[in-house]
Amino acid sequence: MYTEERTKEILDAFTKVLIKADNFSSDGDPKEYKQFWIALRKDGANLLGVSRYLYGMRIKDNVEKDLGHTGIM
Repeated sequence: MYTEERTKEILDAFTKVLIKADNFSSDGDPKEYKQFWIALRKDGANLLGVSRYLYGMRIKDNVEKDLGHTGIM
């Protein structure tokens, strides 16, 4: 389970990486871009985990609602 704090931490980290990558100078050394690739691999994976968790919770809620409407328990 992802707590609200952990979810915010993951979203904030991912947002910071995206902002840094977006502001990276196109004139910069391409080798320096590696830092963003590494960060996106880490923070992107965390964000994917949160997304899958939240999606799974939504599916679970929808199934429970559907079962409740049909009377199947």
